[in-house]
Amino acid sequence: MQTEQRNFSLRFITHKKDINPLVVKMTFISLLLGLSSSLDSIAQFNLLPHPHQTNLTTGDHSKRAKEDRAMRLPFWDDFSFSGKKGDTLWAQKNDVIITNGFAIKAPTLGAAVMDGLRADGTPYETNVTTNGITDVLLSRMLALAEIDPSKRSSVYLSFQYQWKANGEAPDPNDYLQVDFLNDQKQWITMAFLRVSPNPNPTIFLDYIQQINSASFFHNEFQFRISRFGRSSGPFDTWAIDYVYLNQNRFATDFSFPDRAIGSNHSALFDKYYAVPQQHFYGNEIVKPPTFLLTTQQNEETPLDQFTYLRTRNYFDGSYTEHEEILDMASPLFISPFGKIEYPLVKLPDVSNTTLFNRTADSTVVTLKTIITSSDNISIYDIPRDNNADYDDVIYAPIDFRMNDTTQTNYFLSDFYAYDDGEAEYSIGLAQTGDEAAFRFSMLGPEPDTLTGVYVYFPLLSGNLSNIVDLLVFEDNNGKPGSLIGEEVIAARRPGPNVFHKIKLRNAVLVPQHFYIGWRQPANGTIAIGLDRSTNNNDKLFGKSNGTWSNPSNLTGTPMIRPIFGQGEITTSLPSHESTLLIYPNPTTDSFIINQTAEVISIHFTNGIPVTFNVSQQDNQTIVSLKDVSPGLVVVKLKIDNSILVRKIVIR
Repeated sequence: MQTEQRNFSLRFITHKKDINPLVVKMTFISLLLGLSSSLDSIAQFNLLPHPHQTNLTTGDHSKRAKEDRAMRLPFWDDFSFSGKKGDTLWAQKNDVIITNGFAIKAPTLGAAVMDGLRADGTPYETNVTTNGITDVLLSRMLALAEIDPSKRSSVYLSFQYQWKANGEAPDPNDYLQVDFLNDQKQWITMAFLRVSPNPNPTIFLDYIQQINSASFFHNEFQFRISRFGRSSGPFDTWAIDYVYLNQNRFATDFSFPDRAIGSNHSALFDKYYAVPQQHFYGNEIVKPPTFLLTTQQNEETPLDQFTYLRTRNYFDGSYTEHEEILDMASPLFISPFGKIEYPLVKLPDVSNTTLFNRTADSTVVTLKTIITSSDNISIYDIPRDNNADYDDVIYAPIDFRMNDTTQTNYFLSDFYAYDDGEAEYSIGLAQTGDEAAFRFSMLGPEPDTLTGVYVYFPLLSGNLSNIVDLLVFEDNNGKPGSLIGEEVIAARRPGPNVFHKIKLRNAVLVPQHFYIGWRQPANGTIAIGLDRSTNNNDKLFGKSNGTWSNPSNLTGTPMIRPIFGQGEITTSLPSHESTLLIYPNPTTDSFIINQTAEVISIHFTNGIPVTFNVSQQDNQTIVSLKDVSPGLVVVKLKIDNSILVRKIVIR
């Protein structure tokens, strides 16, 4: 956060820090001001971590043995094959998150994210004022002694890095650190990469460093890229891509013969990745998905792209599958080091009932794009005039085709999805009693029956609430309006990017524009997965102090998916609600409910809980309050299957 001040000694966090208590106090005050400013700017939402699976396999002993042996150059990783066969380049990267959606216009699919979190979503430090080295990319040992002495002046390490990306901005005192290991087992710092003047979070910057000392040319050489910043959460973020160490290079050698796909496909059904079948047919909206094409060649370069369509129509456990080519090879020319946001030319034909069977239970639509170029075509086999530019002597055994394919699934089922199914972060409400609402617009104008909701609740560290108030609102001129549905549900957290399917006890008839939301409880945090690669923050609202507003400084899509179907709709108040009485009101320390009820919670309007006892007598519920002070309290009751909320004045 930009207002934060840091005066700590620049050491690794594993070392003790000699800190002046006055500096700690002033830094903490400054941090609180920064947090307050940040929370004001994003209304009532907090950006929270998200757990990711570790990226380095440790159970394969044969793979580990290969890593323990010194590797010959070249070293090349674009993070597009992380966790797959051949991912043996790093001795340490377990806590560095590798993901597709974090970087903005990345050179390839996949980038390394460096922040103050481990891969499982836990912070390195719990003290919010602590700064230090956190995420580290440490290469395996490299056999630099085997390089011919006449070639050693041509050995360079390079990589690309992006400031902030889709995360939180590093401060001027934050940096990326580059270190080399010499033949005395000493780490020599080569660079501190800091925030540039007027930084642009949408571009990748180049770094290149010569292996410039004879002490580095030994067979246990390693390099590492470390991130320094706040160690207590998803702060001060950087993205890393295209890490390349090789000989036959020079000080401005940023070019190598790789054409790549830099992003997955965008949404297919307008802004949706999934829509209910019964809403789609008759209201078909199909828009060209786009994807990013890139080149690292320092000259105009041609490539062709093919996109394949596959549909699977499911019928009660079985399915039929059909495939066809959508886009044939179409010569494209990309400028040197260029990037093209390219749209799909030919759209799927939804009127083709072989591809889209309208009697199916659901349909899965898969788009697979492959680019073909001169990647890995040897100049010793085909003349350069025929676009070959892969020099085996320099690049072998690098396979530049690893990043030439992307595949995206879309769904015609019973739910809407704005998100792509992968969370980069989580969001939560800042204050107890605050409410959030996310807007949906059905494809057709007719009302329909909301029967359930998919919600992704990430499993985070700390005090998590297992109970959440799920809310449904009408639309009121582009903002949440009347509350038309409310249920208390148990939040389940089955795993990373796994949705919890919530079946509503009472279905809700919703209009074309409606909102799904939640209320922040008093007994713990409710976090919702946040897809940062798709941005629908104009549809997200938070309510604090009675006012709905958009978060001004929070981008992304909360991972909430409304489900439609057949269900019993309650159109009038239950008899017990229309006859419900709570008295006396105002009261001092107790009150009576004229029905048998389960009292779920009592709290002041500022979220502070109230301790109480409950007893039943003559089909009435008697509630006694403990150590309560004057004010307005909110009482949440459960009667049969209905959740009721009432307010009582304490004198």
